Amino acid sequence: MGRMMKILCLFFIISYALVSEAQTLKVALVQPHLVWGDVDANLVAFDKRVKACEVCDLIVFPELFVSGCEMKKAEKLNKHSVACRFEGVKVALLNWAVRKQAVVIGSTVYAHEGKFYNRLIVAFPDSTVQYYDKHNCFKKGAFSPGTEPLIFGYKGVKLAT
Repeated sequence: MGRMMKILCLFFIISYALVSEAQTLKVALVQPHLVWGDVDANLVAFDKRVKACEVCDLIVFPELFVSGCEMKKAEKLNKHSVACRFEGVKVALLNWAVRKQAVVIGSTVYAHEGKFYNRLIVAFPDSTVQYYDKHNCFKKGAFSPGTEPLIFGYKGVKLAT
């Protein structure tokens, strides 16, 4: 349970939810066993878990869910090779969002102008996407910090990073 709480804190640190009795979200926290550095195997594992999610409004994946959290140079898969898979990961989240009619949230490595970001992808069931580049990075220098928070609403509930 502690690990799942850390995952929620990652995505919703300094977050708020304006929820009245009529406004609630059913949340699914998805955490299969990760295969460190294997994007394809992790996408398959998450697909199986998403299929098992019953009616829910929000599906939350852990930080760097397709590669594992550690991004050391000596590992088989470096940040650049994971970042090259960004569009495919985004499409997978969009497909899950449409299929489950839920918002799907997960982060992966994103590269822009020679810098790497830990980018949160928020995929909506209407096929729209919003992004948040994490600005409080655990390891200084591992990722460039983002500059803007993300605030979005879904089914009358407002969520923020």
